[in-house]
Amino acid sequence: MPIKVRDVFKKLGGREVLRGVSLEVGAGEVHVVIGPNGSGKTTLVKTIAGLLEPDSGSVYVDDVDVTGVEPRDRGVGVVLQGAPLLPLASVFDHIAFPLRARGFRESVVDGRVREVASRLGLSDKLFSRLERLSGGERQRVAIATAIVTGTRNLVLDEPFSSLDPVYRMEVYSLLLRLRRDGYSILVTTHIVDDLLFIADRIWVLLDGVIGEAGSLEELLSNPRTWYSRRILRHTLTGIAACNGECGLPGAREAGEGLYLIPYNTVSAVESEEGYEVVRVIEIDGARIAVLDTGIGIMYAVANPSLRPGDRAILVPRRG
Repeated sequence: MPIKVRDVFKKLGGREVLRGVSLEVGAGEVHVVIGPNGSGKTTLVKTIAGLLEPDSGSVYVDDVDVTGVEPRDRGVGVVLQGAPLLPLASVFDHIAFPLRARGFRESVVDGRVREVASRLGLSDKLFSRLERLSGGERQRVAIATAIVTGTRNLVLDEPFSSLDPVYRMEVYSLLLRLRRDGYSILVTTHIVDDLLFIADRIWVLLDGVIGEAGSLEELLSNPRTWYSRRILRHTLTGIAACNGECGLPGAREAGEGLYLIPYNTVSAVESEEGYEVVRVIEIDGARIAVLDTGIGIMYAVANPSLRPGDRAILVPRRG
């Protein structure tokens, strides 16, 4: 397994923050750890990263026990909650920093920075000043810096809490692309939002203990913790570009010609010219399509024959 935590205990300030936590992330999967503030999510991320050492238990990366290994040598990229970008002149310099710190030749640095910038849609921003970036662009720079060394394993701690809906959807779409490229991704959040609907597995962390784990469908159909029962049921809302008014009930303007649109106002209909269907979720007897629009994620009631991998367009629902 690319990322694996085994029976980890960690005490901070006299309080046991993690109490026997075990989880694992498969190759090319997105897993999400949810839980309220204070549940131990950040401590878990720092333990995986090597910024904290467990009192007992082990951390594995690519099936190698890295417990006690220096953070830079663990083979996992980490984006911490609220961590500011380094005070460097440009996007290029920021992404290049881990490579230069490891002594790579400048020709290698240049090639790797440009490669990862292209993958994350930052090629036209490489020589921009960091303070001029949008929230979504800053998050992409942080992710690029985390993976530029070549790791295919990525851990993000609360990466969306400071982003508005437009930028959150932009980063969701980026994570989907990274998953398609074979990256293994673990994300922690206390904001139960659209990210759950691209998750292969959800882990519920409560008071330092994994209370339950499963797919979204499993947790919705048979929740075993108060957190799942109270938090997981909410309106699925996606984002779409519209010319003028969207004309759909419940559509809310999100700025820059974009609208937030509840899933139950639109249907996904097969079309070769449409968006890619990432997955189809069945909740309470309804089939809901998750579509990658290129600028973010959209949800819609799925036609009966729609399957993952198909392409579909969005049309207003009738009735």
